Amino acid sequence: MASLNFNTIQAPVSGHYIRPGYAGLSIEWSSASPAWLHPTGEVNQAVMQLVSNLAESGEFRVRIGGATEDIIWWAPESKTQLNHSSVPPKQPKKIVRPATSTISINSATLETYATLGNHVPGLKYILGVSQGSTDKNVNGHEAVVFVRDGILKSSLANKINCLELGNEPEFFSLEGLRNKSVYNPARDFPAEWLSVANALKSAVGSSLPLGGPATN
Repeated sequence: MASLNFNTIQAPVSGHYIRPGYAGLSIEWSSASPAWLHPTGEVNQAVMQLVSNLAESGEFRVRIGGATEDIIWWAPESKTQLNHSSVPPKQPKKIVRPATSTISINSATLETYATLGNHVPGLKYILGVSQGSTDKNVNGHEAVVFVRDGILKSSLANKINCLELGNEPEFFSLEGLRNKSVYNPARDFPAEWLSVANALKSAVGSSLPLGGPATN
C-alpha cells in the first residue's frame, strides 16, 4: 500500500489578512429595486433582516457593482431607478454614452441602497464605478460626474468604504467592452485605472479611498 507524505506549508510572515469578524455581501447595481424594495416601494424586510444578521459579525461591508458595474451610466434626469432605455444624461458634446452602457443610475437608485445603511449602524459600502468605455476620457468624465454629482450628494456619501474602479477587466473582451484582438488586460488596464483615479482625485480630492478592479 502506497504511503503519502505531507509537507507543511508555512504561512507568509507578512501580508494582508481578513480580520476576524469581517463579513461582506456583493450585489449588482441592477438589483436595487427587486432586492431592496418591493414593487410597492416598501423596504424588503427579509433582505434587511439578512443584512442585520450578517452585520452582527462586527465588521460588515456591502459591495455594489458586479457584472453590471461597467455598463452603468449616471443619468440624473431618468425617471425610473433603473432605466434600460439608454436615456443620455446632460454632458459635454464630446462625451458620448457608450452603446454598452445600458443601465441608467439616478439619485433614487443611490437612495434606495442608502436605506440599508439607515437600518444597519456602521455599515460601509464598496461602490463600483464604471470602466466600460474604450475611451479613457469618457471613463474619467463619467466617473467624475457619477461620484461628484451623484454619490457624494447622496445619503451614501458618509458611508463609503472605497470606490471600486472596474469589475473583472479580464472579461472585458468577452463582454464586448474591448476589442479582443488588441486588448490585453494585464498590459492595458493599469493605465486605464490610473487615468480614472487621477481624474477623480483632481475633481473630488484624494480623501476617497480607491480600489479595484475586482477580479476572479
